[in-house]
Amino acid sequence: MTALPTNSHSGADLDVNLDNVAAELQQVLEKLSQIYPTETKAEQLVVVGKAVNEIDIDRTLSPQVAAALKAGHADDLRELVKHPLIKILLAALAGWQDAV
Repeated sequence: MTALPTNSHSGADLDVNLDNVAAELQQVLEKLSQIYPTETKAEQLVVVGKAVNEIDIDRTLSPQVAAALKAGHADDLRELVKHPLIKILLAALAGWQDAV
């Protein structure tokens, strides 16, 4: 189990368990990939966009993903999540985080 301490937006301590975050990201991607096609790049971007939206509205997952990315754990998440769209998803989330 890999955990890192960080602060949430409210200032409270938040422990981020990378294994749990990875499992939740995998679940989101798998669910959306079963609903929407992913054969073309455009279709893959639609799935990633919907995944970003689901992560963004999840009050538990969103700060954990942000904390993991801020702490430099994108490579760890890439290895833990076994889904072909994880690289695109993490790039989108990292880009969004950098823009905020």
